[in-house]
Amino acid sequence: MKKILIISESINEGGAAIAARRVGDILKNRFKINYLFNNKKKFLGKCKNFVSRLILKFFDDKNPNRHSLNIFTRIKIDEAKFDLINLHWIGNETISLKRINEIKKPILWTLHDMWAFCGSEHFTTNNRYMTNYSKRPYYEKGIDINKFIWKIKKKYLDKKKITIIATSQWILRLAKKSSLLKNFNIHCIYNPIDINVWNRINRKFACNKLGLNLKKKYILFSAHGGLYNQRKGSDLFVKSLNFIQNLSFEYEIIVLGGYQDYKEKINNFNFHFFKFEKNEQRQVLFQSVANVVVIPSRQENLPQIAVESALCKNPIVSFNIAGFNEIIKHKKNGYLANPFDVKDFAFGITQCTKIKNKDLLYRQKYIIKKFNKKIILHKYDKIIRDILKE
Repeated sequence: MKKILIISESINEGGAAIAARRVGDILKNRFKINYLFNNKKKFLGKCKNFVSRLILKFFDDKNPNRHSLNIFTRIKIDEAKFDLINLHWIGNETISLKRINEIKKPILWTLHDMWAFCGSEHFTTNNRYMTNYSKRPYYEKGIDINKFIWKIKKKYLDKKKITIIATSQWILRLAKKSSLLKNFNIHCIYNPIDINVWNRINRKFACNKLGLNLKKKYILFSAHGGLYNQRKGSDLFVKSLNFIQNLSFEYEIIVLGGYQDYKEKINNFNFHFFKFEKNEQRQVLFQSVANVVVIPSRQENLPQIAVESALCKNPIVSFNIAGFNEIIKHKKNGYLANPFDVKDFAFGITQCTKIKNKDLLYRQKYIIKKFNKKIILHKYDKIIRDILKE
């Protein structure tokens, strides 16, 4: 049986880490799988990450999204034990670009964001990744840290034979347009999901388990850090509530992913804050209580909560960016608001309170076909076996 090493910054913290674990879980049916991820307690690794953060802070490019340099390595790879290396999200100095270049075994790189073909940024709204980072925004001064890291990537990855897995059609299109990856072998395979887990359960039971009022309706917002996650657009969601005050008597807000459980009133809405929840069965409880799910992200790929919500037959409101239109059919199983227009986002919430169950059920069946573990396994299996034949 062929052996695959999955490298990820984490194995259970964040959507990309969860996706990496889910990919490994399905690949176990055909291959022997091992995981390698940062030991965040190691002092030397902490020092490397601290230096990296310090450099990035000094060369601030005004992009608020996460950045990674990957000039250090915090893991040790015994590649002789494996037939193939599968990279996932490798920020926080998990592995350096130089070390990736030194790997002799075949590499499969699963993309969860834009970092692999950008500079140091994991998401960007400009198209510098298409033009060798030749043009720079007028407001950026000093050393161009993104162009510097892009050049390192060009040096170490340009001649490297790496097969790329894009986890949405959106990121596939961007990777193919990028000056760095356009000549690589790129495939689109969605992140797998267990369709047997993500099913709506009895709402009364879920409300009792979570200590919520069955007579109330709930809008669910889920993100690591709760309302403190700027990239996930928590502030935009809160602003949108100003335009739907008429719903404040009927609807309350659930925020999942914070650091403690508590209640608070914001913009006349009752908010129920819950700590980050790793357990999928507990997450299903929140999905089963919800009447509408909001994902107001500023930057995104294709978040798994969108897939999970659709499978639980919840209407979803998001901005019309990234891969959301691969899950949400506008005004059928959700609403795609004009990017970052909080008034339109609020209108989307009101529209989603009226969506019929038959539309949600129709879209659920479509998503089951796209994200079924058996289909995803078949696609990965074919690509991996083709790579190992070479």
